[in-house]
Amino acid sequence: MRLPAVFTATGKAQLETVPTQRLENMFSNYWPKPLTRSSVKSLEALKGELEAIRRRGYSIDDGQIREGMICIGAAIRDFSGRSIGGVAISLIESEALPDVLDRVGVELRQTADALSKRLGA
Repeated sequence: MRLPAVFTATGKAQLETVPTQRLENMFSNYWPKPLTRSSVKSLEALKGELEAIRRRGYSIDDGQIREGMICIGAAIRDFSGRSIGGVAISLIESEALPDVLDRVGVELRQTADALSKRLGA
């Protein structure tokens, strides 16, 4: 299945690695149609989410693809440090308590880092 990267946990984790100017070029003339009422609405809102990802180390899709589903994602990097993929875990909204999100996010980041290390990052 193909989904807009700006709404998915793995997509946002990978977009976090894209330089701001390139990100602006990618979305200056087009923004995908929101899939839910929670889908990020603009490039400026996405930039705020990407900054939060940088601080946390993992991304969160809080119902942006499917209402009631929360996904956590982390980028996988190759030897050059470039993002080449991602890993994610999905939870239903009732399971996604703040402490659970943080614990799972940290573990997911550790998994992505281990995979990245195997690729030379």
